Amino acid sequence: MVVIFTELMDEDTLVRRLVEACYMIASVLFIFSLSGLKKPESSRQGVFYGVCGMTLAIVSTFFLREFHSEYVRMFVATIPGAIIGITLAVIIDMLQVPQMVASLHSFVGLAATFVGFSNYFLHINSEPSVLRDIETFVGVYIGIITFAGSVIAAMKLAEIGGGDFGEFVFKMGPFRHVVNGTLFGLTLIAGIIFCIDDTWAMGLYINVVLGIILGCLMVFAVGGADMPVIISMLNSLSGWATVASGFLLNNNVLIVTGSVVGSSGAILSYIMCTSMNRSFLQVLLTRFTAVTLAVAPPTVATNEVNSQQVYEILKQAKDIIIVPGYGMAAGKGQKQVGQLAKLLRKQGKKVRFCLHPVAGRMPGHMNILLSEAKVPINMMFELSNINKDFENADVAFVVGCNDTVNPAAYEEGSAIFGMAVCDVWKAKHVFVMKRKRGGVGFAGIDNAMFDYENTGMYLGSLNQRLSELLALMESQYNPEEVKLAVDAPTEQVVTSTEAVISSEELKKFKSYKTIGVPKEIADDECRVALIPKTITKLRKLGFAVNVESGAGEKAGIIDNDFERAGAEIVDTKTAWSSEIVIKIREPLHDKANNKPEADYIEAVSYTHLTLPTICSV
Repeated sequence: MVVIFTELMDEDTLVRRLVEACYMIASVLFIFSLSGLKKPESSRQGVFYGVCGMTLAIVSTFFLREFHSEYVRMFVATIPGAIIGITLAVIIDMLQVPQMVASLHSFVGLAATFVGFSNYFLHINSEPSVLRDIETFVGVYIGIITFAGSVIAAMKLAEIGGGDFGEFVFKMGPFRHVVNGTLFGLTLIAGIIFCIDDTWAMGLYINVVLGIILGCLMVFAVGGADMPVIISMLNSLSGWATVASGFLLNNNVLIVTGSVVGSSGAILSYIMCTSMNRSFLQVLLTRFTAVTLAVAPPTVATNEVNSQQVYEILKQAKDIIIVPGYGMAAGKGQKQVGQLAKLLRKQGKKVRFCLHPVAGRMPGHMNILLSEAKVPINMMFELSNINKDFENADVAFVVGCNDTVNPAAYEEGSAIFGMAVCDVWKAKHVFVMKRKRGGVGFAGIDNAMFDYENTGMYLGSLNQRLSELLALMESQYNPEEVKLAVDAPTEQVVTSTEAVISSEELKKFKSYKTIGVPKEIADDECRVALIPKTITKLRKLGFAVNVESGAGEKAGIIDNDFERAGAEIVDTKTAWSSEIVIKIREPLHDKANNKPEADYIEAVSYTHLTLPTICSV
């Protein structure tokens, strides 16, 4: 078949077809990449697909005949670019990710602009084509607006100058809209003239100048609270700029990839606008309406608490929800917050994170920071999935938030009325970490929740306060205190899930039955059938317990915790070979482990889970 196929077309055509096939495979990989990135647990796989797709697209391009004599130039462009990209990925601090993302968007816009100009001069002596002229003009316009807007966004996020000019632009009021409309109208006129006479190269230069001015004016006036939406909008624009480049170059991979990025960015922008109860035009044309407060926000908190008081409440709490905000990012406290959550989890407490869609300076900002702190994915919840749980929580721990936890969102006439907020004030206790009591959020209004009766203001340096709290918890929490005396006539109270049994005590047990705890393989299952405290009780009753390695990973329980409780860490086959196998989900899902279907009964186990399945093999 290959011989017959090659006889039907020349070598150049065959290579081009194969490259196009590689481009389509790369496009599919990019789609898989975006699909994987939508969930934290599959994000690494998504990144891998993206890297594979981009590598395939770049390498296959080298085989096109047009580039056979341009290898040196391509390597000169590709290798330094790869080195710069790798260097940025290594040295950039997590706090600087938003401005880095904005900067990378600017490169996409600039590339689209250069593609437009090169395509124009490449066909300047060709037969006139109105369609080609429209593609060129629109591609340059979208690209230059993306470039200018992204540069200004990066500068605003990095707090590099322009603040006074931004305020001046915003205070222009309705006149600013007139200026923007005039710029767009002039661009439209220039575009019409260019399409009529494409030898008028000046039209493209006018397009660039007007696009830079419009892009700068639009982003300069945007308030800090709206920056996540602007970053998402620029991401969408960079996708459409890529589409324009794809049309100009007749490149399918650019068209497909740009369409996916552009549409997903637009959808994400819409979702974030909805969460703030604002339209996309309101984000671009207005800010949150700052109000003049009749009474200035208090500068001294009457309900300030210290680290010891916070520790005492956390010690008694069972259900804790942590709400991170930009203050955590600015204070670089994500690792300490992660340590706090893990330590509380080790003490048997239910700990979760509530992530507001516009917390921070870019979409997913809090997810990135918490992932850097190695917070388990199953502890992170979107606002819509956890907001109703605040009323049953013992503690809501707010770290550097203001507007996103402001009950004024439920007050008609408020500047943030209708905005989705975290209902932290419904928890039994609320602790708010801030540098000082005074000051307002981006919306320009005070947060009355800071003075509620159940609120404690935990003020001061974020790192210092968290260090104090962690030191208290680590010094006053001793796992040895909860050691179980196995030979006692009556069972002692175990106050922690990390019950410890020494090797000498283990010898006192005679194992009548062996219980196996396999890893739950369902993607949406984050629980484990037995926790360390339960294993300690089972060992006392004469059961040996085999726990599959990594079985408690999703639940935040490491293998060492199970070993300290008296279990043996084993492989999958050994866990399933136990005399009794305990699982959360039915064993019908475990055919990959060659687990035969068996009769099973529903019961309530020591883990206090609702009707887990216990299957006797």
